[in-house]
Amino acid sequence: MNRLLFLVLLLPTAACAQKSDSTSAAASVSGDAAAVADDSAFVTACMETSNLGEAICACTARKAREDLSETGYAFLLATLQQDEERAEELRGELRIQEAMQAGMFMVNAPKECAGG
Repeated sequence: MNRLLFLVLLLPTAACAQKSDSTSAAASVSGDAAAVADDSAFVTACMETSNLGEAICACTARKAREDLSETGYAFLLATLQQDEERAEELRGELRIQEAMQAGMFMVNAPKECAGG
């Protein structure tokens, strides 16, 4: 179900919910806004560090958000932004599988986004 539609359907029941439920919903919406901001930063960094266009970078950002763990996504973003200190910090938090997936992501995902 579309996330926006889901939130709209929950609005009438949210008014009856306890305050902690309202806080959780607000945190979720805030988290969604942060994800959009990260995706925008991802697209910008992708375009600056590659010869990929905006549409492919936007698709790649969406795929990264869907396919990678939160830490894997943050690691990939830091790598694209050439933030070596942050990337090194995050590398220490990644499990081996997450590190391998994030490390190979920019090899495969842009090609998939380009339809190849």
